[in-house]
Amino acid sequence: MVRLLFSVSVAFALASVPGAQEESYRLKEISVNRDEFRLAAGVVGQLGRKAYAAEIDDRTLYFLDLDRDKQLSAAADGLAIEGQPFVVALPEKLLLSRGQYSFRFKGVRELVLTREELGHDEEIFPMAIAITEVRIRAGLTPFVVDQVASGHARQHLDYLKRNSIVSGRLTMEAHGEDPRRPGYSQGGAYAGRYGILAAGRSLSEDVMSWFTSAYHGAKLLDARVRRIGLARRHHLSLICPVPGAEERAVENFQVHPPDGARAVPANFSSGGEVPSPIPGSSLGAGKGFPLFVLLPTRCQMARVTTFELRASSGTSIRGHLSSPAQPANPLFPRNVGCAFFIPSTRLEDGETYTATFQMDGMTEPLVWSFQTWDWELKAR
Repeated sequence: MVRLLFSVSVAFALASVPGAQEESYRLKEISVNRDEFRLAAGVVGQLGRKAYAAEIDDRTLYFLDLDRDKQLSAAADGLAIEGQPFVVALPEKLLLSRGQYSFRFKGVRELVLTREELGHDEEIFPMAIAITEVRIRAGLTPFVVDQVASGHARQHLDYLKRNSIVSGRLTMEAHGEDPRRPGYSQGGAYAGRYGILAAGRSLSEDVMSWFTSAYHGAKLLDARVRRIGLARRHHLSLICPVPGAEERAVENFQVHPPDGARAVPANFSSGGEVPSPIPGSSLGAGKGFPLFVLLPTRCQMARVTTFELRASSGTSIRGHLSSPAQPANPLFPRNVGCAFFIPSTRLEDGETYTATFQMDGMTEPLVWSFQTWDWELKAR
């Protein structure tokens, strides 16, 4: 089983840090093979034969000098994690196991972190760390937590608790707010409407549920979204985008799992998903890991002509197709702007799969491959 890079087992008290103390970490220069890393989609630069490693809380982060200027900077260089191939653009801030940090480099010799005073509930950062990893595994820049949006997320969870809306399995009612009911707020209503919710027994369970589902997974891995609100309280978790991100046009196709991905889970979320991406099934539970293509705004309503998956032997994998033009669930017609292929059964561990996607108006299909493995997020 592939180990989660960042520990999600320890919740730290997130009281404000007096004096904004700096932490310094020496960077170790290491040699890397050219096939060890690959630039994630949209990342500009050139991979060299060196990376600079920082050991933080017994974990390793790799920083890469993509503009080859013998300096490291958030504006131009890249980040990778142990055991994964993708080099993503550095975010403006880093979510680590003890909080969110602004950072700077001293050449290529030293990383300097300064912790922010966000005042979040103490359970927040272990969840954020898990999300940081799944974003990098998907070839995406990690999220940055926004303080105002997080306040709105907390307001929505408080609204759900106050009005006794959540008991047992979440329903679509949990995404709304009624102005006539106590605890209503405009910010909370936005967070509920555009956010993703989970009611798992642990933070890691919620992250895994999102990551291995269709609609929620597509929102978690939307490349347009960089800043989020984040809340965990009343046994509920909520991530919401900072207003405006989801209104931006999608310019290019985004596939998931991305080409070259490793250790992709083999199965759909064990608890299924509401709304069901496959009506008539057990909310998708028991199916294979969902593939999606985030469609450019200009062609979202085009007809999908091909979305197939094959094992390394060439065997075609049976599955369920859904798209905005042909939604599997008519109660969710926009299909979160994605085309989905959900395998009818669990995929095989340790297998290499190749996906092919084409829709009306495309001159050539998209073709990409990924490897599966028995992988899960686990709180210890």
